[in-house]
Amino acid sequence: MAAQTNLPAPARIGYSVAGIALVYLGFTAVESDALRYFLPLLGGFLLVEGIIGYCVLIAAFGLRRRT
Repeated sequence: MAAQTNLPAPARIGYSVAGIALVYLGFTAVESDALRYFLPLLGGFLLVEGIIGYCVLIAAFGLRRRT
């Protein structure tokens, strides 16, 4: 069963841009070892959510977004 999208187009763009920015920061600008690994993981997660249009947290908490 395929998941239905629960993110509107502006939110999908925002998630994708934020994901790319976090991945970039994690690989280039971070001095801390913990953030060096955490930021790319978080950025990748946001990027995948933006691409597929489905946010796990919105679905888990039952929040409604206009699609």
